[in-house]
Amino acid sequence: MSLGKKLKGLRNTKGITQNEVAQLLGIDRSTYGKYETGDSTPDYEKLVKLAQYFNVTTDWLLNNPLHPSFDKETNDLLEVLHKRPEMKTLFSISQKASKEDIEKAMRIIEALKDE
Repeated sequence: MSLGKKLKGLRNTKGITQNEVAQLLGIDRSTYGKYETGDSTPDYEKLVKLAQYFNVTTDWLLNNPLHPSFDKETNDLLEVLHKRPEMKTLFSISQKASKEDIEKAMRIIEALKDE
């Protein structure tokens, strides 16, 4: 997915306008609009601000999900967390669960999957 499509999707998910994002970046709305259409690319400083605001990594925005210090399996898991917000929520909830509760939840998910 392109940077522009990711920015538009993130913005729509947050329910904000192009003008609101442009104000955050200190640029005109039309300039931000060009980021979403792919007619322009944000500079490094604005890319970092966008990543922080939308709570994603610059690597993900730029289609570089791999982190050099992680193995492929870990990077694959990170990519899933970035692409599927519901998985991020599930992961957050499960961090506080006991091993038994996680195993129970896994059995429930498997049963639902088989339906």
